[in-house]
Amino acid sequence: MIISFVFFDKNRIEVEGKYPAPTELVHKKKNRKKFKKKRSEYYKKLHKASPDIDWKELDTEFRRQKYQSKSELRRNFLNNSERSINHDLNIFRNRNIEGYWEEKGSNNLSGRIHTAEVDFSNDLLYCGSSGGNIWRGTIDGQNWESLNDYMQLPNITMLRIIETGSLRRLLIGTGSSRFYFTDNEGLVIEESEGLDIIHSWGSIKRTIVRNNDENTIYILAKEWNNITFQEVSSIYISNNLGNSFTKVWTTSRSLEHIDIWTPRYQENGLVYLLIDNEFFILNENFEIELLGELTDNLSGETRLTGGIDNGSIFLYGLIGEQLYFSNNGGENWLQKNSSGTYLFAINSFNSSNKNPNIIGMGGVDAYKSTDGGDTWGLVNNWFQYYNDPYNFLHADIPEIRWFINPYSNDEFALISTDGGIYWSNSQLSNVNNLSMNGLGVSQYYSTNTMISYPHLIWAGSQDQGIQRSINSGTGILNFEQIISGDYGHLSSSDGGESMWIVYPGFVSRILNSTNNWNSWEFEGEGYLWMPPIVEHPTNPSKCYLAGGAISSGNKIIELTDIGSSILANELPFNFNSTITAVDYSPINPNYMYASTYDGDFYYSDNSGVDWVMSSSFSGPMSHYFYGSTIFPSHSEFGKVIIAGSGYSSPGVYITFNHGETFEPMINGLPSTLIFTIAGSEDDEFVFAATEVGPYCWTSASGEWTDISGLGAPDQTYWSVEYIESMQIARFGTYGRGIWDFQVTGGYLFELGDINGDQIKNIQDIILIINFILVNLIPSENQYSASDMNEDELINVTDIILLVSIILNN
Repeated sequence: MIISFVFFDKNRIEVEGKYPAPTELVHKKKNRKKFKKKRSEYYKKLHKASPDIDWKELDTEFRRQKYQSKSELRRNFLNNSERSINHDLNIFRNRNIEGYWEEKGSNNLSGRIHTAEVDFSNDLLYCGSSGGNIWRGTIDGQNWESLNDYMQLPNITMLRIIETGSLRRLLIGTGSSRFYFTDNEGLVIEESEGLDIIHSWGSIKRTIVRNNDENTIYILAKEWNNITFQEVSSIYISNNLGNSFTKVWTTSRSLEHIDIWTPRYQENGLVYLLIDNEFFILNENFEIELLGELTDNLSGETRLTGGIDNGSIFLYGLIGEQLYFSNNGGENWLQKNSSGTYLFAINSFNSSNKNPNIIGMGGVDAYKSTDGGDTWGLVNNWFQYYNDPYNFLHADIPEIRWFINPYSNDEFALISTDGGIYWSNSQLSNVNNLSMNGLGVSQYYSTNTMISYPHLIWAGSQDQGIQRSINSGTGILNFEQIISGDYGHLSSSDGGESMWIVYPGFVSRILNSTNNWNSWEFEGEGYLWMPPIVEHPTNPSKCYLAGGAISSGNKIIELTDIGSSILANELPFNFNSTITAVDYSPINPNYMYASTYDGDFYYSDNSGVDWVMSSSFSGPMSHYFYGSTIFPSHSEFGKVIIAGSGYSSPGVYITFNHGETFEPMINGLPSTLIFTIAGSEDDEFVFAATEVGPYCWTSASGEWTDISGLGAPDQTYWSVEYIESMQIARFGTYGRGIWDFQVTGGYLFELGDINGDQIKNIQDIILIINFILVNLIPSENQYSASDMNEDELINVTDIILLVSIILNN
């Protein structure tokens, strides 16, 4: 069921069949660049670190270490005879905790896709998602499968299938600083060599593949010249299908003002460069030769595309907002009319491969011209999607790309959006959604599960709005979208019968039974892009919003839904900076806790009227701590865990006296950002959703464990909630939807003590040998205790390690 809304005043929404776009969201779309900038600033604030710390590099390097280890494990599992040992990749075993992973959805509401590729020989479609996954499905959008859950590939901008001899390789270009390839459908992904200078400082703008015998790959990138101490733009090539790259050309011109293109469907076609208003070819000696000029003294952000019409090259050049066309290979250019839209991403401007009259541009909406840029029209308005998501494009268009079927010579386009991928006919007059079943790339900020019905899940997403699951039971769930937009911090004190939600600009409360809701637009200033809220502990009609303030300063605002509108009451206490997290004790709700952007912690014992700043929460780097989440204990009064940015200071702290004193709680946790903390009511398990994966702290071990194993996707884990009745930690990822970690046991066993007699001796060695040689099936505890190097295998290496431990006492 698709539910929609009609506004009859600025605060009240009611259900009435089909729904127009909310006025706030229309306003947002018109100011998309400003909206994206504010989100980027918010994301940077979350990752607060000292100036000498590159948090992106820390997270990237940690991920690289993880996927290198996982790649080796995958090789072992699939190539080693020991794979016959009963082992499910979704099962996680560790000396501290045991459980298994299950994907929950959404199955039908996709998130952002960056780029696409078609394998016509096998009727397969590939696409790269914003979450860094390569997806493969049939050409009609069925049987979608993620090929690289174990390894996130940030900012995929190009996919290309190359078949030569017995080799079938998938090339993977990115907009970061790396290039990848796989010869086995993502089972193992390899990284190219030769791009070290870009790795150290730089990024890739565009990757193209020339249609020659070598399938030469060209990378256009910016990097740092350590001799002249300036940014330069360079071209790298690979003649070995991406195994390695060599730099062949460099200029001091800004990368923003350069683009590169070659015709995909012409054998031995030339490589072209547009540098501001000058048009060049890159010859076989990697020297540029001037072919023509678009106009005098034109400079700006540059894009280049084109195709072949009856053997002749046609080209479109975009410089800033000025569009130019050439029908003679770039010697002469005519100015055309631009669509007027900004470009959403690097692939948002393209033309047909064989019809010089057809061009596409993508911003919030997709625009098309069928007369060579003389006139432009919309493919559809973004809000039409919500009445008919199969036949209308979702908003935000990272790519429009045309493909020619080699068997029929017919051409069609694939359009990547923030709501999945679409097929279109060559003139962009008809589109069909290919991602309505199984393309699990939802981007979630928050989830909230109904207590009385734990299979009903609310979710707040990136640009796919507030969602709610519509089918129960196990497996991957379908969701309905209640309303569009970006929503997070879902909160409820009545078990999900009503839900408080935050959109960047307003707070709303929606009723589950009727879908009626009210909204309160932010008043005043100083709010975070998506400020945290927490439900009132006893009154579902109330919540607390972290400020900012209506008047001035930084205050907590109590919001009350009175049925016809939402009233705001600004609490009196003024915090020293923007409030980044707020919560209350479930044991005694009079006790409230708050963190601020300056790295300070406060507590109140009278429901937020008066506050005391913790004097002990300080240190040399404490001001670089951004507290993004607070978790008060359900079993021990005064025990509170706070977590946030852990790049320049510990990312997690614990107090046992409401914040009078703190101690770090980081054993086993990398230096990263913790978005959310949740845990069991008895404090046996505490789960963390982090920038680099899911973690669990157990009271028995006193340490954090990476519980991703081989079954959970390598993603940013933005949210987590613990469902006590089911012993499930439910994580929301920003790119692979919702995933449940089902706890099946919390164990503290000793590695090497296979028989559990608290002694490591020859009896334990004999058991391991029997597990390997005579196919004796170990119990779950025995399996974990036998895996001495924790590589998820039992083999001779574990025997050697155990023997070494015994001999060395």
